[in-house]
Amino acid sequence: MLYFLFYTIFLIGLLVFAGVTYLALKKIKLI
Repeated sequence: MLYFLFYTIFLIGLLVFAGVTYLALKKIKLI
């Protein structure tokens, strides 16, 4: 149960990081 919680938090953090990186790159017009 505890490992599942950590895994879920890790996945959410990864998605948020990917989203922020994507928006930043879009703002800089790299993609």
